[in-house]
Amino acid sequence: MYPSIRSATVTGLSGQPADVDPVTRPRIGRNVLYLGLTSLFTDISSEMVTSILPIYLVFALRFTPLEFGVIDGLY
Repeated sequence: MYPSIRSATVTGLSGQPADVDPVTRPRIGRNVLYLGLTSLFTDISSEMVTSILPIYLVFALRFTPLEFGVIDGLY
């Protein structure tokens, strides 16, 4: 399904390639690592904004509880 860096090998009884040590793990590609880190930082930042936004709306912009409820309901 996906292109592999390794050449095609004969698999053993365990289903793993016969010439690969079962203790070693395949390496993760650089793009996969960067996408994972980007997703992690995006999730952290969105959680930070979600926790601070009500304080900002109520104290800095002087929203009433009704206005805040409408904005929170839309979110």
